[in-house]
Amino acid sequence: MKKLTLLLLSAFGLCNCHSNNVSYEVLARLNDFINEDKVDALVLEYNDGSLPDDMRRGYSIHVFEDTVKVRIWSWHSKDVDIRKAYAVPGALRQLLKELKPLNVRKVKDTEPPRPGAPGDGGSGNDLRAYDKDDHCVFYADTYVCDDESLMDSGSIVEGFFQQCVPEDVPKMVNATRKGNSDRDGDEWQQITKVVYRYSDPTIAPQFYRTYTVTVTEDSIDLVVRNYSETLLTKQLPLTEGEYGSFITRLKEAGVKKVREMKSVATGGDSESLMLFKGDEEFFNAYQTSDGGNMRANVSLEALFNALVPGLDDIIESTRKNH
Repeated sequence: MKKLTLLLLSAFGLCNCHSNNVSYEVLARLNDFINEDKVDALVLEYNDGSLPDDMRRGYSIHVFEDTVKVRIWSWHSKDVDIRKAYAVPGALRQLLKELKPLNVRKVKDTEPPRPGAPGDGGSGNDLRAYDKDDHCVFYADTYVCDDESLMDSGSIVEGFFQQCVPEDVPKMVNATRKGNSDRDGDEWQQITKVVYRYSDPTIAPQFYRTYTVTVTEDSIDLVVRNYSETLLTKQLPLTEGEYGSFITRLKEAGVKKVREMKSVATGGDSESLMLFKGDEEFFNAYQTSDGGNMRANVSLEALFNALVPGLDDIIESTRKNH
């Protein structure tokens, strides 16, 4: 989640934060409890609301001084309930050391939610800190429907918790999905079409370009447009093996929906991704330089550009010839 800019401190340590005209009030700071040595355990819980119910998973990571515990569960059923514990000396002290520079805060959103913002069904995580008496001294989350306890630095926090676990948590979660889908035991193997769209920042019409790469099981289709017309179309063949390799790379990219940023800059570049099973669109998300509701571990632009040799030159040729 985007870091918020601190603009005004009051005499009581509270402030109003403004990011692209969206106002926030800081309600609590995790560092206050770290500095007072009041944190004896930290818990991060993640819930995935971007997949069909039978594929949805949640997990929690509990970090104590010398122990880390992980639990993974499924939604709407009891098919998955995995619990593991690991001996990790100094785990809590190390995590606190890494979190402290982030200045994690619980903030109150003082602006009305944007139309279409996700609610209870969206993906997100929450962070809890406990003292030695097992009392929760700090709580914040990244769910937009809960505007009283929003957490900045959410996705960064999630990564530090995952590093506390000796095993790869995302892989552990993905492994529980095998055998739960109707085809080949893997949700990703059901994908029959992938559509990626990239748009330039808002610039003069003679230079502006947007392109769409559509990948199916036997072809790659490229369409390049300006603001109002199609400038170029191109189709490349694709073998079954090449398509399978591409889907594997896309899966490994860790694409997921996240809580939609409430302030999305206008005029910047943007990209979107749509996934289909037959005629059914089951995933649709986007991101810009300053917002959106999609995240990935790698550059999607680079991943899709690699499918079309010389794509940059192809797009540049439409500027010279138009």
